[in-house]
Amino acid sequence: MTLPYSLEVLSEKITDCTSCDLRKVDCPVPGLGTKSDLMLLFEYPSKDEVLLGRPLEERSGLILKKIMKEVDFDYNKCYSTFALKCNTYSAEKSQLQLSVCKKWLWEEIKSVDPKCIVAFGKIPSKLLLKGNYSFTIKDIVGTFQNPDHLNGIKVVPWYSISMFNNMNSLIFKTKKMLMEIKKHYNV
Repeated sequence: MTLPYSLEVLSEKITDCTSCDLRKVDCPVPGLGTKSDLMLLFEYPSKDEVLLGRPLEERSGLILKKIMKEVDFDYNKCYSTFALKCNTYSAEKSQLQLSVCKKWLWEEIKSVDPKCIVAFGKIPSKLLLKGNYSFTIKDIVGTFQNPDHLNGIKVVPWYSISMFNNMNSLIFKTKKMLMEIKKHYNV
């Protein structure tokens, strides 16, 4: 078993990634944060997040930060990252991206050593739950899943944050989900 990278080294490795030709179009965005009980996993970075080089810097991400603040949920105690590191997502390229980017995600999980991962959207949820396409997000959203391959790390599938722009009811549900997570983890 190899030791995990430090988060600083891992961030540099992700930023410098040239494992696929998507790098010619976009710059990979590494995760942000420190070792934490909680990892927030999003689908892929927006153009703004690529330009700034960090997660949660577009409209939906700012809404999520506001929601977190309203329920006294300390964003700075979380590690945030993307399943796909570049903003070149398309159905045709998603499998190529996942095959390259998931190695970085597994390294991030090893380095952060979270107790729980909130997976925002279908891509990260299905990736963490080992590609089990027999479910839809709405069937398991907000439930604590315990996939064997993650050795005790819980996964909470949730809706993509891009949906926050259009659904006030989802904002309310997200507050409730975050308050439930606060009961179990130091965030």
